Amino acid sequence: MPSAGEVLTLSARAHTAAILHNDPRARLDEPGGVHQMRVATRRLRSLLQTFAPMFRADEVAPLRTELKWLAGELGVARDAEVMQAEIATAIRDEDAPADAGAGIEAKMDDAHRAAHARLCGALDSDRYHRLVLDLDRFVDDPPLSAQAGKRARRVLPRRADKAFARVRSAVAHARAADTPQERDRALHDARKAAKRARYAGEASADSFGEPAALFASRMEDVQEQLGEYQDSVVMRARLRELAAAETSPTTAFLYGRLDAREERRGELALERFDGAWEAATEKSVTAWTH
Repeated sequence: MPSAGEVLTLSARAHTAAILHNDPRARLDEPGGVHQMRVATRRLRSLLQTFAPMFRADEVAPLRTELKWLAGELGVARDAEVMQAEIATAIRDEDAPADAGAGIEAKMDDAHRAAHARLCGALDSDRYHRLVLDLDRFVDDPPLSAQAGKRARRVLPRRADKAFARVRSAVAHARAADTPQERDRALHDARKAAKRARYAGEASADSFGEPAALFASRMEDVQEQLGEYQDSVVMRARLRELAAAETSPTTAFLYGRLDAREERRGELALERFDGAWEAATEKSVTAWTH
């Protein structure tokens, strides 16, 4: 029976390998490169956060800080990449006037290039190079705590249950919110908590099999719908920012059409979230964590 430390070490090494593998792909702006590097970075940081008692805090805290920084840099590039693709699709679907559509797409292209140049600067920095060395040291000699020596089947479910409790709390906060802004912040927190719960389930799948895999899958469904909603919120804010600075009535009107499209996209995501949340809260899904 593997220890908690052995299970987590395998996961940490896989995430670290994915970060380094996707580094050149992100630099070259290959399809999926930035996204996969960001996912691996966030997975590793989430593992260190969700299973914090399994690691020596003084040695892991600086690494978590640097992984947060890297995820942020990758996030800027990824957001620009997603917005560029989403806007291009929306413009085609809306059969927009050629001049207005081309002007908006040009702005998105410029934003994407600027974001990617910023990312390349971060990946060429001394800070990132130090992080890579720290990651190498981390996987060679993980700073495991005494608790990591306990059996995985005893320790991991508790951490997954704690992560799920955070999702429940955030969802309850969202449903009790007094304003749309407060609701959106709570839903954003719920998405992040669902992501951590998902990763906790995935890290436990080798030890608990199908029950943990089902838990992770249901958390992924919740995360994806809330992520879709959050993307629509971010997109609408950006569209309104661009529209406010627009002088062309035709282009400004197109921004309004795109905003309405994003509003509907968000509404549909919230409808799907209700179903995903109902499925995620079935007793059979979390039974393995108790």
